Amino acid sequence: MNSFAEMRAIFDVDIYSMLDEVFKMPAIQQTMIDFNQAQLQGGQDALGQKIVTIGGSPYRARTIKIKKRKGQPTSRVTLKDTGEFYDTFKVKFVQNGYEITADFDKGSSPSSFSEGDVSSNILDNFDEKFDFLGLQDEYLAELVLEHVYNMLYNILRKKLGL
Repeated sequence: MNSFAEMRAIFDVDIYSMLDEVFKMPAIQQTMIDFNQAQLQGGQDALGQKIVTIGGSPYRARTIKIKKRKGQPTSRVTLKDTGEFYDTFKVKFVQNGYEITADFDKGSSPSSFSEGDVSSNILDNFDEKFDFLGLQDEYLAELVLEHVYNMLYNILRKKLGL
């Protein structure tokens, strides 16, 4: 870059539109979702809190029997039974950012939830302090440093003709 016109191109870059371009990439969105689900599989919410039901333990005795029969973990809440909930995860664009969304409704038909379940909404089984959707700092740092940064760098180079 030798001329003022070439240098000025740097100042005309709209970083926010480039970030939108990065976050619209299916690979970036899937990475965000994978990281969020990995947290849940580890039994933690987006704030790093150990997930427990309103009763204070991961599961009731009856649920533990069912989970053992299915070969699923019983020592931690993962919010993954059939995988149906995980299949609803999406990345949504909001003002000044991006967020992960999901459908917490188990379904409206009685056959779609286990006998004894009082509610068809997953959130009804947990204290409001839990934040199930979002990334803990370590996952957010990895997303930015290992994925977003590289994509943003390539887009910037292309826009500047480098």
